[in-house]
Amino acid sequence: MMLKIIEAFIQLTRDDCVVTKEARKIEPDCKIARLKIGEETTTHLVSTNDNADKLYTALQKKAISVSRVGKNSIWVEGKSCSGCHAISESGAITLSSRAVNDNTVIYRVLVKSKGNLEKITKDLKAKGFNPVVTLHEMPKELTAREREIIYEVYAHGFFDQMRKASLTEIAKNLGISTATLSESLRRTLRKIVRGFLEDSLVEEMETT
Repeated sequence: MMLKIIEAFIQLTRDDCVVTKEARKIEPDCKIARLKIGEETTTHLVSTNDNADKLYTALQKKAISVSRVGKNSIWVEGKSCSGCHAISESGAITLSSRAVNDNTVIYRVLVKSKGNLEKITKDLKAKGFNPVVTLHEMPKELTAREREIIYEVYAHGFFDQMRKASLTEIAKNLGISTATLSESLRRTLRKIVRGFLEDSLVEEMETT
């Protein structure tokens, strides 16, 4: 059965992110990205202007592990806040996240279907998050099969820093040859990148 992959933005409000609170005490305008979201722990990338030493020292006291990444960035693994825990537990694949403010985060996710997204939204409401959900269209030129393949490849951790599965393993799971999967993935990624570049160009033109 083909998956009807849905991309969406889910906005959640919570006030229990220890990493955010501690980092913003030192530098209110520092940037905080979530690189890997899990039920128990979340890895953050904290980017600073000129307070890296102070941030590093402060975060060491609150986080599970802290590492310097270059001159102005710090990799921080901390206990997942209630929002990250809930999103990870939902089964959605998190593509990225963006902090609106200290208490609000927007997660960009992939889910298997519209019905799956509705269930996730209902569960988040039941947990008191009052989620704000916005659908985001994947590139229209992607076929149903290409959508399924990009979902499966991502879900199996092929793009993770420590790759969890090979194309051969994923191809076997999909019932196709490695060569077929490789060609389809190349074609799909080309469409996605082209769509991204086109959207970026439009945004640039609108702001100039």
